[in-house]
Amino acid sequence: MNPTDSLDSPPPERLRPAGARASAHPTPRPRRGVLDPRRVQLASFVISAIGLLFSTVVTVLAIWNRAPRDTAWRSLATLGVLVGAAMLFNVVNYFFGARLDEVRATPAA
Repeated sequence: MNPTDSLDSPPPERLRPAGARASAHPTPRPRRGVLDPRRVQLASFVISAIGLLFSTVVTVLAIWNRAPRDTAWRSLATLGVLVGAAMLFNVVNYFFGARLDEVRATPAA
């Protein structure tokens, strides 16, 4: 053992028993949503970004008295509903998805 080696570091590969993994903790299995999670996140981002842009424009118009004042509050409330719905859909898609190995292990009919 070199004096520079830490006692907390794992032993070198040659000292590990055959078949031993580098980590004692199993790696978490990736989840798959009902729909592809990357596409769901992209759609949620696009919807949120468009809603934010629209709400910003309407709020600036209301500040400059080009739109009624209540329009600003309604656009912000609508933005909150859109972002909340997108977040909820992401969570539901994630938790209703099957694990990848469970999908692969299912026999074909």
